[in-house]
Amino acid sequence: MDEEVITFEALKDLLEYSTTLPTGTTIGKRWRRATQRSRHALETEWQIAEYIEHPDPDTVGIKWVWAVVEPGVPHRTPTNIGCGSSDQFMEVYRAAREKKKAEEMGER
Repeated sequence: MDEEVITFEALKDLLEYSTTLPTGTTIGKRWRRATQRSRHALETEWQIAEYIEHPDPDTVGIKWVWAVVEPGVPHRTPTNIGCGSSDQFMEVYRAAREKKKAEEMGER
């Protein structure tokens, strides 16, 4: 599966459909879902989906890519935190951002 580099804000702005598909199959519609790369993975990662054209005009295709958040911010969330809540997602992001700032300040 391909990967897409995306800003944290852009990923957060996508609606989440981790257990369903969005209604309305407009070509170009995008969303995110929480998933794991393997059965044995301990961390949840994000995928981005997009409705795309399909050879059958009565069907739409779905393109899935792994979300790779720009360097310096997390794209993984510990499984025990959960991914359904934007507040929890932001909490993980803020903690990682503060840790990175502290590390950068220590290097100066």
